[in-house]
Amino acid sequence: MDPTTFDRLARLLAARRSRRAALRAGGAGLAAALAARRALAQGTPAAGGALAANNATLFVQTASGGSLPPHPMAGAPPLTGGAPPAAGATPPPAPPTYLLTLTGHAGETVAFADRPRRETAVVPTPHFFQGMFVRGNPPNAALVADVGQPRQAVVLLELFEPQYDAARHTLSYGAELLRAYPNAKGEALQAVAARPEGRAPAAFGQAALFIDDCPDLTVCRTNKGGPQYYLGPLPDGPVGQCWDWGALSCDPCNGVPRPEYDSRCHSGYPDQCYQQGVYCYAD
Repeated sequence: MDPTTFDRLARLLAARRSRRAALRAGGAGLAAALAARRALAQGTPAAGGALAANNATLFVQTASGGSLPPHPMAGAPPLTGGAPPAAGATPPPAPPTYLLTLTGHAGETVAFADRPRRETAVVPTPHFFQGMFVRGNPPNAALVADVGQPRQAVVLLELFEPQYDAARHTLSYGAELLRAYPNAKGEALQAVAARPEGRAPAAFGQAALFIDDCPDLTVCRTNKGGPQYYLGPLPDGPVGQCWDWGALSCDPCNGVPRPEYDSRCHSGYPDQCYQQGVYCYAD
């Protein structure tokens, strides 16, 4: 990969606080994200062994090939998961537009810290999925693919529904385009996405998927009525999360244990949470 391409992606996706808004907003948003990143770099860790405020992390998954056709469920009604949304909740999302498939993935996701930190780690991909993907806050990613041309194709995406088939060494994601990216609907996408008129999608060669940092804790959910049942906003949220290099998971950047925020959900929604067999949690 061209080193300048790698560095641009790293700086773009590692701007932790406003990383996703930046990708949607284009150049102005990116400038704001980088300003936030510089501000974080000047911060100091909180007391009590908290993670450093500038602990931004980037994640990379490699593959020997893949494709980006339309999702087979695209255009179908939203998936409800078997339970109606709570009063005032955001309706469940419709199935994503594209299906990203990556073949020849070894089952490991590489993590590395933003400068000036020098931490690196190799995380089992299924373990990585557990902390990175939450229902209402999908990660952003940059797909860099070899399309057999003098330059590589770069497509910016939101990722959903992560799956890893260890027997087949295959990764798959539901995906939406981040359309603010100047070339999202141009030549770069045409090289890897489905062709018009129902023709088969063009397969691409070696690829790297760069995924942004940990999601913030923003809402409360409960197991009552089905998986990920929405309750409402997290009291005193949102709470930023950072990658914990010891636990290899996403944890609050301020060093407060994650169960403390689960307790806030119980206190904030007592009628729903203080019932037998009900568990409420921050997400």
